[in-house]
Formats: sequence, C-alpha cells, structure tokens
Amino acid sequence: MLNHPEIVLKDIARLAKSTSDIFPLDGSDMTSIKAAIAGKVGTPFEGGMFSVTISIPTEYPFKYPKFHIKDKIFHPNVHPYDGRVCVDLLKEKWSPSITLYAACEVIQALMGEPNPDSPLNVDAACVHSYPPYEEMIQQVTELNGSKKAAIKLLTAASWDVEVACNQVI
Repeated sequence: MLNHPEIVLKDIARLAKSTSDIFPLDGSDMTSIKAAIAGKVGTPFEGGMFSVTISIPTEYPFKYPKFHIKDKIFHPNVHPYDGRVCVDLLKEKWSPSITLYAACEVIQALMGEPNPDSPLNVDAACVHSYPPYEEMIQQVTELNGSKKAAIKLLTAASWDVEVACNQVI
C-alpha cells in the first residue's frame, strides 16, 4: 500500500490533463502505471509512440519510481532486454518534487540526448555518434511508403536496416 496515495493520484491526474505527447494509458493500479511517450522531435525516435511502465514504490515520492520502456528501443541508456531506463535524475538525484509527468519529460528528452558514459546498452553506447538515420529511414520508406511505419520498423529492429527491410518484404 502506498504511503501517500493522494500524491500519486495528483500525478496521474496531471498526466491525464496533459495536452502534450505524454499521457497515461492505464492508471487503474496506482503502483504500476502505464504511460505513452512520443519520440522526441528531431531524433530518430520522432513519430514513434513508446509505452512506459512506471512502478511506484510504497515510499513515493521520497523514493524514485522505476521506469521501463516496453517497446524495443536502441539507446545507450535503455536496457536492450527489459527496457530499464538509466538517468541520474530518476535515480541517484531523485527529488520528491519531481512529478511523474516531469519524469516522463526527462525520458523523452533522454531520447534526443543520450549519455553514453552511463550505459545500460553497451552496444548503443559504443556508437559515439548516431548512424545516418535519415538515410536508413529513407531506405525503409522506399519499400513501405510510410516514414512513420519505417521508423517503427527500424526501432523494432534496433536500427538494423536489413532486418527492417526484410520485415517489409
């Protein structure tokens, strides 16, 4: 049981009232909330919608929640198998003043500003600069005709163009 359910309810309400690209998918269980976060504009994740599970500890807001991106995402700060998110502000530097909405904004910002010095995905961290995403997106778009679908396929294929193209064919 949560020590401060009123704070969680307030945070869920803030997510629900949002007119931006972060919103709750399911808030019926206050200890495990599902939210959707749109890929940050100007990044390889633009156009994608990512499902995030937020596990709320009993001691919230004094103890940080755990965030897992449920969709496959190739990113240095997202674990390649279970989707755990690694960012200092949502762990060691957590503050009770951070709302669930603000935490989701941090995750969205992280998509565009990876920190390869603190990786959960070593393969992604080894890439010091992003590959030529526009070229990759264009290749898959030529096969399926939709940039949005191409980004979704590439994300699911960990940005392996050959794998994504094979899914179209």
